[in-house]
Amino acid sequence: DAPEQPIGPNHRTTFRATKTGSHLIEEIGTGMNYWDGNQWSPSVPVFEAVKDGFAVRQVQHQVRLAGNLLVEGAVSVRTPEGIMLNSSPLALALYDAASGEFQVIATVTNCAPTQVSSNEVMYLDAFSGGVCANVAYTITAGTFSQDVIFTGPVDPADYGFPRDTTRIQIITEFYGAPEPDELRRPLFVEGNEKIR
Repeated sequence: DAPEQPIGPNHRTTFRATKTGSHLIEEIGTGMNYWDGNQWSPSVPVFEAVKDGFAVRQVQHQVRLAGNLLVEGAVSVRTPEGIMLNSSPLALALYDAASGEFQVIATVTNCAPTQVSSNEVMYLDAFSGGVCANVAYTITAGTFSQDVIFTGPVDPADYGFPRDTTRIQIITEFYGAPEPDELRRPLFVEGNEKIR
């Protein structure tokens, strides 16, 4: 067997010897490799401790987490295209899809990050307001996610919301985000020129 040869951002090849001869295997996966400044190298989706937080540098979507979740731009992500996205989770809210009613039930509080595995960092007891929940950030070679993990019950009925139609939302604010691309597409094009 020959070593894997990174050849692009989302694929690499491997030569394998079998009883019938050598075979070239091409593996495909989002974010499989990252540009290290000289060449495509295999992605290493691992959080490392840095001054005042954690960072992931050896992936296409580089991430930096602040040492306190209650700061502006606590989460920074540089996309493969070089776009910088700075955000902070702000609050948990209830939204009743039937009535449109909305209510904030907890806000983010001062909390420090803890590394719970090589690719996951968690802010424990991240909310004030009586809601027991953590905020977790997980990285893989091709993804980065923010999740709220409830460590205690949250019942919408306690806030006067119906259980069947209420959704729990996390409100996250983005700071200095770039202008989004605008695409204009017709939903319907009238075929008859006289009517059009």
